[in-house]
Amino acid sequence: MENPTGIVFSSTGFKEVTLTITRFGCTSAVTKLVEVAVVSCGKNNDKIFICHAPPGNPGNASTICINANDIADHIAHGDCVGSCNVSSKTSVIEVEKEPVIKEAELSAHPNPFNNTTTVTFAISEPGNVRLEVYNYIGQQVAMLFDGYMKADKQYKAGFKTENLPEGMYFGVLQTDEGRKIIKMSLMK
Repeated sequence: MENPTGIVFSSTGFKEVTLTITRFGCTSAVTKLVEVAVVSCGKNNDKIFICHAPPGNPGNASTICINANDIADHIAHGDCVGSCNVSSKTSVIEVEKEPVIKEAELSAHPNPFNNTTTVTFAISEPGNVRLEVYNYIGQQVAMLFDGYMKADKQYKAGFKTENLPEGMYFGVLQTDEGRKIIKMSLMK
């Protein structure tokens, strides 16, 4: 896993930070409230405070003011940017937010399945939605949802197949934005 780079705050205080990750076509976001501490020091605020832990004596850490060019060396042996006593004041608080849906989402679990699967779906904009299931020759075999949906909320619908033969089925999510299709494999 890589740490994000290029994050710069132009002022101190509490800042809301949202990290959005897209992988394999799925998007997820987490929002945190972080405190951006003052780390500049020196006569012209051209130096940086670090919490320096002397090698071999980490329990004797102290705050020192160094040139910005020396930061990499200090971090390499375990020092941290900022004052040693800031950590007791710094906090990270998770801000409860709805997930951010960038486009319609549709999935089934388990898949392949035997008799029953749960279809999970979500949309990025509120609107009318139809969730239907078709067999391999294009005949509609089930209507799982037909109505209005709110955006950025996950919905679940059960697909029961007691009277259907084994084979390939297609879940079709029709929204005002377009259509999303998944394959579902019924194995009896």
